[in-house]
Amino acid sequence: MWAPWAFATLLVLVGINRKSGYLPERLLLTGVAVSALFDAVRSVMLAGGDPRPEVIAWLAGSTYYVDITNAVVVGALPLYWR
Repeated sequence: MWAPWAFATLLVLVGINRKSGYLPERLLLTGVAVSALFDAVRSVMLAGGDPRPEVIAWLAGSTYYVDITNAVVVGALPLYWR
């Protein structure tokens, strides 16, 4: 569900940094700027009464809407990839 947006973010980073030759400092600062932009969009969606506040709040770091099934699955993933 979120993979297309992550890929779009990667394309934005690559497009912006193409002329600079992908200098690490510029790539890092561009990533921070894009992250801040998306954080601002998330905040506007939260304040605007979006009908999916659970998803937005979870992206912000809240675990209020997480049920036991999600917690068990996420907790078991590191054990599986050990």
